[in-house]
Amino acid sequence: MQGQAQDLGGSWLAAGDLNFSERYLAAVKRVTPAAVQRVARQYLTPSGCTLYALLPAGAAPKTAGAPPRLPSIPSRKSFCPTACAASEGRSPAAVHRNPRGVPGGVLAETLENHGLTQLMAKMLLQGTARRSAEQIALEVESMGGSIDCFGGNNSFGLTMEVLSGDLSAGLGVFADVLLHPSFPGEPFERERRIQLETIRAQRDQLLQSCAQAMRRALFGPAGYGLDCSGTQESVQAASLAAVAAFHKKLVAPNNCVLAVFGDIRAERAKAAVRKFLGRWEKAAPVIRRCRHKLT
Repeated sequence: MQGQAQDLGGSWLAAGDLNFSERYLAAVKRVTPAAVQRVARQYLTPSGCTLYALLPAGAAPKTAGAPPRLPSIPSRKSFCPTACAASEGRSPAAVHRNPRGVPGGVLAETLENHGLTQLMAKMLLQGTARRSAEQIALEVESMGGSIDCFGGNNSFGLTMEVLSGDLSAGLGVFADVLLHPSFPGEPFERERRIQLETIRAQRDQLLQSCAQAMRRALFGPAGYGLDCSGTQESVQAASLAAVAAFHKKLVAPNNCVLAVFGDIRAERAKAAVRKFLGRWEKAAPVIRRCRHKLT
C-alpha cells in the first residue's frame, strides 16, 4: 500500500500522470544499444562537460567570460502573526525558498549532550498528543505524500511533500508533528539504540573517523568540533526529559523558517499557515556557541 501510494503520488508530482511510471518502464524496455550509443555521442562531448579541479591559489586558468546567468523564480517573504504581538515574535514564512531550517544542531549542543538534536528530530514522527506514529504515516500516505525529519551541523527540520490540493490537510499534520510531539518511551529507546549502533558503525569507517578527528582538532570540543550523531556516552545519557526540554527551547517561531513551494498561490499558503501556526508562541533566542560556519 505504501509503495503504491508513493508511486502514484510521485508520478503525479513529476509528470501530472498517475500512469507515468508504467509508461516510463515500458519506454525503457524499448531502448536498444544503438539508441544508447546515439545519445552518448550526442551529449558526452568535451564541449558538454564541466571540469572541476582543486588547484593552488593563482594557478586557475582565466575564463573567457562570465558564465551565463540562469533566470530565477522570485520568492515572496512574509510574516505569520503568532500569539506574540511584537514583530520579533512572528514566524518568517518564505514561499519557495528555505536556506537553513530550524537553527540547532551541534551549535546548540554541548560536549555532554551532543547528538540530542538528531535524536529529538527522529522522535518528532513517533507520535503526538492526537496522533500515533501509525496514524501520522497513514494520513500522509493517504494524501500520496511523504514526511521526514533531519538534523545536522547548523539546524534540524521537518520536510513534507503533498499535492497542492492537500495543502491544508498536510499542514495540519505537519504542525501537529512539529509542535505537539508526545515523545513516547518505547520508540525513544528504539531510536536511541539505532543511533548508538550508527556511532559504533562509524568507528569502522576510516574516512568518517578521520573527518571527525579533523573537526575536533580544528574547532575543539564545542560547536563544529562535535559529531552530529554524538558519542556513546552522550547519547546513552540522553533522557526523554532532556529531549522534551530541547524541543521546547529550539522549536519556536522566532527560531524557525517555514518554506512553502510548489503549484500554490501565496495567499492560500499564508491563510493555511495562519490557521495552523497562528498561535505559536515564541521562546528565548538560541545562543550559538561557535562563530565558524560550514557549508
